Amino acid sequence: MANFWQAYDKMILTDDSTEQVQIIQSQYIDKASYNLHLMLPLLHYTTVKYRANINAYPKFWKGLRERSRILMGNYKEIVEALERLKKIYHHIELPDIDFMVGCFEFGGKPFLHDVMIGIEIALADGNFDISRYRDNIKEFDSYTTDAVIYFVIHETIHTRQPDFTAKYLLTSCIMEGSCDLITELVTGKQ
Repeated sequence: MANFWQAYDKMILTDDSTEQVQIIQSQYIDKASYNLHLMLPLLHYTTVKYRANINAYPKFWKGLRERSRILMGNYKEIVEALERLKKIYHHIELPDIDFMVGCFEFGGKPFLHDVMIGIEIALADGNFDISRYRDNIKEFDSYTTDAVIYFVIHETIHTRQPDFTAKYLLTSCIMEGSCDLITELVTGKQ
């Protein structure tokens, strides 16, 4: 996330769209983690898409920055939740957790054997200025910072399910329901 915020700080200082795209490329994309490099093309994330989202929602990004600082300051709570998961599910191999700033596509998802958390969704809650969101983002306005722990645990369980590409609705319901149940056992919250 630090690379994103460095790119953001530089990008908002210029109105030149070409320069903004170059900044995002050099300061965020080029410095991305291995998993993020693999995921960006799969999600069709481009520097142009990042630039458009940053410019379209300036109040959102200011609020997100502060929440991302709080999240990283409280990272120990995520570690503690993963330790509680390990007590319930003794043989689980805990994945690496990658936090990324995306383009409003997902809050969390298993990727390879790791977990990707999209903070622009996972940290969105009613304290954000939602007046400029796209309509499909409004459903996320009630999330709290605690939701990140929920995302991390839920997606960690998905990484251990044998085949997450469910072909049938019932299979999908069982897979999602088991993740929700275990997450609720770990967090004590619904």
